[in-house]
Amino acid sequence: MIAIAPDRPLEQIRARDPARKRDPVELPEIAQREQIDPVGEVMISGLRAIAALKESALSDPVKALSQNDSNLKVRQAATETLKSLG
Repeated sequence: MIAIAPDRPLEQIRARDPARKRDPVELPEIAQREQIDPVGEVMISGLRAIAALKESALSDPVKALSQNDSNLKVRQAATETLKSLG
């Protein structure tokens, strides 16, 4: 894992505890990458496509996603898609 310690150089941290397997602070980008929901990302891409195409015929399923999907990011994307459909 990549880590940072903003107040001290990495060498000082390792010198203090040479048995340490990882550094004390993990980068948030790496932690977020481990939590990505691939199905949710595909659904969000689909919602963006619906918004870009102004496909109002799909507003009912989009509304259902905005209210019932377990993934908060999908619900937010569905809500934004509904706003763009008018």
